Amino acid sequence: MNAQPRLAYFDCASGATPEMFLGALVDAELLEADLRDVVAPLGRAGAAFALSIASAAKGPVAGIQVRIGEQLPNVDARLEDMLSLIASAQLPADVARRATAILRRTAEAEARVAGRRVEELVYGGTSGVDAVVGVVGVVGSLAVLGVAEVFASPVNVGRPDAAVSLLLAQAPTYEDSPGVPLVTSPAAGILAELVSEWPASPPFAGGSVGHGAGARDLPRPNVMRCFLGYGTIPAATQPAPSFE
Repeated sequence: MNAQPRLAYFDCASGATPEMFLGALVDAELLEADLRDVVAPLGRAGAAFALSIASAAKGPVAGIQVRIGEQLPNVDARLEDMLSLIASAQLPADVARRATAILRRTAEAEARVAGRRVEELVYGGTSGVDAVVGVVGVVGSLAVLGVAEVFASPVNVGRPDAAVSLLLAQAPTYEDSPGVPLVTSPAAGILAELVSEWPASPPFAGGSVGHGAGARDLPRPNVMRCFLGYGTIPAATQPAPSFE
C-alpha cells in the first residue's frame, strides 16, 4: 500500500462539466459500480434520474461519457430543495458536507449575477437534480478513490459566463472556444471549492490517466483529462479538503 497521499489532477483545456469529471474518473480508475453506489442514496431519497455510462470518442481521443438522464421534466427547485435532498439521503457525512458547500457556493454566485436573494433563485427543468447528482457524484467518487488533494490546470471557460467567472475569480482562466461556454456553474463550483492549486501539469509522476467526454463536438477533442497519482503534499497554511 502506498504511504503517500493520493492526488487528483484535472486538465480543463476543453472546459468542465460534472459529467466530464465523472467520465474521466471512471476512465482513470473508478469502477462503474462504485459510481452508481455513490449516487444511489439520492435515488432512494426520492430523486428521479439514471446514469448512462458508455465509451465515447472525441476526435482521436477515446474516453468515457457519463450522462444524467430520465429526470422528471420541468421541475422547479430552489437551493433549499436541493440541500434537503442531500440531507435526507444517507450519504457519508463529509460527502454531504462538501456537496452542500459546492451547491451553496454555486447558488450564491448565480443569485448574485441575477440580482436576487439566494432563496429566490429557481433551478428550472432538470437543472436542479442534475446539479445535485453531478456534485454528489464527483465528491463521493473522490472519496471512494481516497483522494486527499485536488489540483487542476488553468481553465478554458470558452465564452464567458458571469456566474462561472465569479466562481472562478481566484483561478487562472482563459477563453478559447468557437463561441460557446465550456464550463457549467456546478463544475465551476466544484473547481472553486475543491482545487487547492492550479499548476500547468500534474504535480506528480506516473499514475492512472482517464478521459471524460463532453456532450458537444468541438474543433478540439472535447475531453477532460484526469490524472490519479501519489505524492507529498506541501505543508498548507490552511487545512486541505478531505474526501474520506
